[in-house]
Amino acid sequence: MNFRRCQAQDIPTVAAIFAQAHAFMREQDLPQWQGEYPNAEDVKRDVDAGIGWVLEDGGVGGYAALREGDEPTYAHIEGAWHGTEPYLTLHRVAVAEYGKGYVGQIFAHAAQRCRWLRIDTHEQNRPMRRAIEKFGFAPCGVIYVAD
Repeated sequence: MNFRRCQAQDIPTVAAIFAQAHAFMREQDLPQWQGEYPNAEDVKRDVDAGIGWVLEDGGVGGYAALREGDEPTYAHIEGAWHGTEPYLTLHRVAVAEYGKGYVGQIFAHAAQRCRWLRIDTHEQNRPMRRAIEKFGFAPCGVIYVAD
């Protein structure tokens, strides 16, 4: 598997992965990602900002936005962060196929880039919560997003 920065030509493939994730979340009756977010425009903004990454495994197998620096959404937390060190935030994590270890590979790539990682997901998103816990993330509290 290979990680590389997402490029403009990857946007349709990543958008298709997001559409698949939207369908999965609807099937699982999860409230996360029920609207148009994330979509091709979000990926384009990530590409323009240099924060979009793809996992390749004979094609684009997964995507994540890896944002360095303070995440405004995390300014208020009901709970407490484990530290105040500089961190990398993972956003918009999605994979083309489940059960291939792609999410863990994305997490491992992020961990190679920065020692301290932060990620969030909806409290009812059990598949992602399992992946997060399996990788070793520890819960810190509750944050609220704009929508």
